[in-house]
Amino acid sequence: MGGHLIYGITASLKSVLDKCYSKATLLKGKKVGILIIGGASTSDPQYTFIKQPFDCMTKYLNWDILFYQTYSASGKNELAHNETAMAEMRKIGSSL
Repeated sequence: MGGHLIYGITASLKSVLDKCYSKATLLKGKKVGILIIGGASTSDPQYTFIKQPFDCMTKYLNWDILFYQTYSASGKNELAHNETAMAEMRKIGSSL
């Protein structure tokens, strides 16, 4: 994979996804938003490995995805100092 490490989702997030599947009758047809923040560049394949389980769950639960946004930030307050990202998130928040 060109030097990329493949991690995908954490065990904790996998547990949340599993719980969503087990509560499918309560969660079908909901409106959701997905915000992923990782230390790698957003062009890194890791974001695809994280998005894939959400795509499957979205189809299964017939979710209406209001937004899907990825950001890269690895340092303390790095994202908070990213004016473009903060403007995008404020726009998302005001649209909800």
